[in-house]
Amino acid sequence: MIKATGVYIHPQYMSEKGRDARYDIALVEVKKLKFNKTTTSVPIYNGQIGAGQQLLAMGWGTTEANATKLNMLRGTIVTTGDTANCKQYYPEFEDNNGPQLCTLGKLNPGSSTCSGDSGSSVVASNQGVVMLAGFDSIGVFTVGSSCGDPHTAHFYIHAAYHLDFITSITNITKEVLTSAAPTEPEQSEQPEQPEKTENPGDDEYLGPIEQGGSVVEPYKPIVY
Repeated sequence: MIKATGVYIHPQYMSEKGRDARYDIALVEVKKLKFNKTTTSVPIYNGQIGAGQQLLAMGWGTTEANATKLNMLRGTIVTTGDTANCKQYYPEFEDNNGPQLCTLGKLNPGSSTCSGDSGSSVVASNQGVVMLAGFDSIGVFTVGSSCGDPHTAHFYIHAAYHLDFITSITNITKEVLTSAAPTEPEQSEQPEQPEKTENPGDDEYLGPIEQGGSVVEPYKPIVY
């Protein structure tokens, strides 16, 4: 287990009015990591994100409301919504290039993040390179709806929007944080290879996708 040596909360997260979900981001400082074939950094996606863009949301949370959490990383496709519809669920939402990303349940019925997935990654594919788009933050449900229901919206912290905050704490330049340059594995390391996963024959099976040492399991709903 890697121990944290520092935690830095966004200064605009807490205000006199309470918590502001648009700034639901904190940085956790750890000792220098050793990168190898299965452990590497992920670049932040700094391009424009419009309505209708598909993203891969991941997490270790439940696959349905009130279910038991699984000790397995899973992922599912979610789709960004338009500003007008997203504002119906969260009026403070600006647009998908602002502090948050918004996905709508009706665009991918049965697929969403769920309980236990908060803080997990949502990634975009940019010319075949997996890049960090954001982090799972909050879900907004209509009365009687649940995870994966069409009448829901999910909001993610937009990583690129918060680059100024990230660079102010880490002193890492935006160019480095958004660079997709591969990391060379250390020759002295002999990492164990991730266990391969059989394709279960699901029409919606994505992967597995190997990223950051984790294997994203079959494309199943993960919701919170």
